[in-house]
Amino acid sequence: GIARAIFAVPGHFCFGILMGYYYSLAKFYPKSPKKNKVLILAVPILVHGLYDSILFIINVTPAISGILMIVFLVFCRKMWKYGSKSIQEHLQRDFS
Repeated sequence: GIARAIFAVPGHFCFGILMGYYYSLAKFYPKSPKKNKVLILAVPILVHGLYDSILFIINVTPAISGILMIVFLVFCRKMWKYGSKSIQEHLQRDFS
């Protein structure tokens, strides 16, 4: 319960970034709309599955849980950087 309370916000933050990114690609850059429409749901679902797997492993092996949570937080940070970079690239392309 404690791990879920601590990591739910950053986890869902990452899932929202992923979903919003692919949604914006499908809406504003219809180069491959079918692919992006599938990715709108597929990518956040897969990453959420990874998140849940890590939380279930915590209950089984506490020694590994700390390492996995650090990996997950690093993933969240990288996702934030990737999302920010992608947004900036698309804004520059739109206003150029």
